[in-house]
Amino acid sequence: MADWLLQHAQPKLSDPVRYANGGAHRLSFFAMEQAAGRLLGPPTVADITIVLVGGFHLWRRAHGVSPATVSRDTAALRQPLIGHGSTT
Repeated sequence: MADWLLQHAQPKLSDPVRYANGGAHRLSFFAMEQAAGRLLGPPTVADITIVLVGGFHLWRRAHGVSPATVSRDTAALRQPLIGHGSTT
């Protein structure tokens, strides 16, 4: 994710800070999922399932985040893993 922020978000997006903040939220969510045993290590493409994304949506909404922000965070959640050819 850090590479994606440096290579894509900072030079190409109008507000890269939003994506950096979203990255911190995703890391918190992944840590929570790991602590609960639902994620066995760092997330891989195979881990980004409907169930995981649904849990992320519920978690973000429970923190009072707007649906538009949740959608943006979801797109950013998928982009570093899928958009750059990662297989792990």
